[in-house]
Amino acid sequence: MLLAVLPVASSTFAAGGDFANTDFAAAAPYTYNHATGGGAYNDRTVGDFEDVTEQLEGGEFTCGDTVTYLAQLIVETNPVDANQTIELDFRFLANSTGQSGAALSDITYVGINYGLVENGGGGGAGTFGLDTGIMDDGGSTATLVAESVTGPLFQSGSLLLGTVQIDDLEAGEQVVLRIDVLLACNPGSSPTGNLQAQLDAGRVISPVEETINTGQQTIPFLKVGEIFGAGEPVLQIEKTVAPAGGTCGVDDVEELDVTAPATVKYCYVVTNPGTADLYMFANVKRPHKTSINPGKNNNVPRTRAMMRAVWERINGTGCHNLLHNQK
Repeated sequence: MLLAVLPVASSTFAAGGDFANTDFAAAAPYTYNHATGGGAYNDRTVGDFEDVTEQLEGGEFTCGDTVTYLAQLIVETNPVDANQTIELDFRFLANSTGQSGAALSDITYVGINYGLVENGGGGGAGTFGLDTGIMDDGGSTATLVAESVTGPLFQSGSLLLGTVQIDDLEAGEQVVLRIDVLLACNPGSSPTGNLQAQLDAGRVISPVEETINTGQQTIPFLKVGEIFGAGEPVLQIEKTVAPAGGTCGVDDVEELDVTAPATVKYCYVVTNPGTADLYMFANVKRPHKTSINPGKNNNVPRTRAMMRAVWERINGTGCHNLLHNQK
């Protein structure tokens, strides 16, 4: 009688199967500040105002924004190797697929989504809490160990490549990796088409070396021609506050606590992140001072009312031309 003999899997081969899930998504675009990046994976509810999304669109972003991507890693409850270090490879289009001019151009941050993060717990934009998609001992770290661009930005075929190393992945843990990428627009261009982000590959590098079957998970970024600032100028005004004797650009902050009576100084930065020149707007005067009165709220935050505050200080006799990507 002939008996079939099945091969016994070695620990080296099984290490590649120690991950129950590797999921790549974009943070929901309306849940975080695009100036800084943010968002939370939570329970992976899909939607532009929820946790994550599987595609982005240009109308959700402005040239110069930070685009946040999230990857959840789930380790098997009974892995062959008790503590693993892995690497994940990502690629991003560094030129729009239609007319040139938009790019995912630079990886500005990687990290495990620990701590109080925007939309943590699903509270939405402006609320902060723990990312409930994480269940671990808090010991993992993420490091960008390689980053390169295969060709000039805004040139057909150019890719932004990045490799992230993650350590201390133990049995049953769920970890969320955050990756922030800069959305760049080429001055003078009118980009069309799409961009794309992709989790390209993964591997265990310690204690053994083995492939992780991540698949090639892609997140399309559609309709780049609708990016705010693509083919048009954009007027952005940033307001900060400093002590009366402080220096703008050095001592200014977004929020300042003072004791009345006191005087504070507001600072304004006017920029044009769009790809076209902006003509004929009035100059902003020098930073002005505001007195703080007893009995009033003396916490002075930066707010969206900055536009009105700036235009109250406009010099009506002068005009200025602000070129693309200039401030």
